[in-house]
This record gives sequence, C-alpha cells and structure tokens, in this order.
Amino acid sequence: MPVAKTIRKTSPEPVPVPDPANYISDKLGKILENIGSQYGESLQNELLNRLERTIAKFDDEVNEMIEELQQRSLARQEQLQKLMEHGELEQEAIVEEESTEEPAEPQPEMSEWERRLEMLEKKKS
Repeated sequence: MPVAKTIRKTSPEPVPVPDPANYISDKLGKILENIGSQYGESLQNELLNRLERTIAKFDDEVNEMIEELQQRSLARQEQLQKLMEHGELEQEAIVEEESTEEPAEPQPEMSEWERRLEMLEKKKS
C-alpha cells in the first residue's frame, strides 16, 4: 500500500497515512476475494454493478445539491442588492423631501429614526 502522507506525533517516528484511492481499492479487493470464494462470480458481479449505481446516484445527488446551493446563493445576492438599492432610493427621497420642506416653527433636533417615522406618517395622510 503506497503512503501518501505522514503525520508526526510527539514521537520522532512518522505515522504513515494511506492514499485514500488505493486504500479503498485494497479494502474492496480483499472483501471481494472473500465474497467471490463464498458466493461465486455472478453474485460478485451483481455486487459491483450495485456499487457502481450507488456511487453514480450519490454523485448525481451531490451535484444537484451543489447546483441548488449556487442558485440559492445567487438569488440571495440579487435580493440583497435590490434591498440595498431600495434603501438608497428611500434615503434619497427623504433627503429631497427634507430639503424642500421648511419647518413652520423651529423644532428640537430629531433623530434620523424620528424623521423617518414622521415622513412615513405624512405619506400616509
């Protein structure tokens, strides 16, 4: 079994880490040897076919999930962009209305939130 990497612990000797592809192939080969001697070649071939179908189905499902995540991410980005643009337009409208309106009597300074609430009340009436 080829060694892909080594992991160092506190001891000076490195611990071998097997290559994942070869590790799976070796393990599957050992299992199939046992199955072949017990059940015969036709059952072994059926097992291999089922494994291939299972792996293909898993791959398809993972690809679908990734595509769905990408689509959701793009939709969220577009929605966020729209919200940001909408917020900028509202802010510009508030600034324009404030500049065109002159208060009849001097009022104490209001917070931005209070001004927005007041503008919304005026729009409703």
